[in-house]
Amino acid sequence: TQYLPAWASTTMKLVIRQGLKFFQFNHLLKFPKLQHYITTRSGGGDHSLNLGFHIGDKPAGVLANRRRLSRALGISLKNLTVGQQAHGSRVKIVSPEDIGRGASENRTAIRNIDALITQQPRAVLLTLSADCPLILCADPVRKVIANIHAGWRSLAGGIIKKTIERMVHRFGCRPADILAGVSPSIGPCCYEVQDDFIKSLKLKNPEANRYLIKRWPRYNRGGAKKYFNLPGLVKRRLETAGLKSKYIQMAGLCTKCHPELFYSYRRDGPGAGRFGALIWYD
Repeated sequence: TQYLPAWASTTMKLVIRQGLKFFQFNHLLKFPKLQHYITTRSGGGDHSLNLGFHIGDKPAGVLANRRRLSRALGISLKNLTVGQQAHGSRVKIVSPEDIGRGASENRTAIRNIDALITQQPRAVLLTLSADCPLILCADPVRKVIANIHAGWRSLAGGIIKKTIERMVHRFGCRPADILAGVSPSIGPCCYEVQDDFIKSLKLKNPEANRYLIKRWPRYNRGGAKKYFNLPGLVKRRLETAGLKSKYIQMAGLCTKCHPELFYSYRRDGPGAGRFGALIWYD
């Protein structure tokens, strides 16, 4: 276990297992039966731990990376449960029959799902990203977990509110009991946006202007460039859904700024690999 430098993060620590680097949130580590990890690109085949089947890498290489990941974390690959993320706002309750879907190939993943919820022990929920925030949620009272892929389109569709509401209505969770950790993602330092993005987001998120940042480059006569604080909006949406601010931890790391650790669509283009967030109860 290695702690990050103070400048990097005050909420996470770095863990190295069998040559693979992971991040964990400090507040989630207080619950021994609750397991969670944020993967990095470090340590996989050809020195790249891409976990996504859908980006053009050879399936055998991706499967080898997932097996390497499973060995390092002491889990069975058969328990890995994955959704085919669609940048939408659909939420899935993972049943015993769903456990293992998408573990070994993309075609068996749960279709068109960007948030997974379960109360099933040893169901390992996995979401993937190359810039979008991934949100790990846990209710230690009811032993319920959720894993949310929260890109801007999913946020505009209300995915955080829908996920927390499903946890409440299906399992009796109280939002005030839920802890959340928000993964590294594209930061306001690098997430340049255009007017069409702003208009689309504001249709369903009137407060989005609060997270818009304008910068005037010294030698640019074209006017201000616009950047968006996506992690800031994620935190606000979690608070609006009823989570206590003190139970929300933000990674505070920009994926584009850290090529040694994370894949980034904005930096690497369509061929960017995918890192992952995993959560489960033993």
